[in-house]
Amino acid sequence: RLAAEAGLNVAAVDLTEVEGKDVLLVDRFDRRFSDRGWLRRPVVSALTILGLNEDLARYASYEDLAVRLRSSSSDPLGDSRELFGRMVFNILVGNTDDHARNHAAFWDGRNIELTPAYDLDPRPRLSREANQAMILGDGIRQSRLEAALSVAHSFNLTRDAAERTAARQIEVIKDFFPRFAAEADLPVADRAALEDRAILRDYVFDGIKGPLARFAPGF
Repeated sequence: RLAAEAGLNVAAVDLTEVEGKDVLLVDRFDRRFSDRGWLRRPVVSALTILGLNEDLARYASYEDLAVRLRSSSSDPLGDSRELFGRMVFNILVGNTDDHARNHAAFWDGRNIELTPAYDLDPRPRLSREANQAMILGDGIRQSRLEAALSVAHSFNLTRDAAERTAARQIEVIKDFFPRFAAEADLPVADRAALEDRAILRDYVFDGIKGPLARFAPGF
């Protein structure tokens, strides 16, 4: 819900209660209803798109995936910019589980199209520094905004446009995380762990330049 509020295309979710237990409902976007009933919608992981096996997964990168989207996507510009937004969001919320199987695309036999984002998993950590599971670009995987902005051109974005994307996401996270945490009845300890050790960590802003510097701690 936080990612959706930040403008990203995500799987629809709902939290409900069944027989006294919380149940998370997630829309199966790999299914579609037709006059023949429910049909599978073919999906390929980013690992497959990049032609990598599990042993080589550590070499997967957002930048390389953007290149494949530019050449094979039914919406090259839209998908490239959506992928950049997801990369930035993962950095901002501390989702370091963004490996190549947690990105996927629909496949119609000819073209690919990014599926809605899924498995967004902020991970509280004790260390100050962090790395993303997928390389951002140019061999860089540090969980820093400046690193993401440095490869914005690979996603058909200018530096200014990339900064606007990041600024919007930061403002949404600040404004809506408390509300969504309350609506999900997140325990106080879990909320504190996410706020203190996952979301908008100070390392994210290391070396940041330009208008985004106003969001850095102590600015």
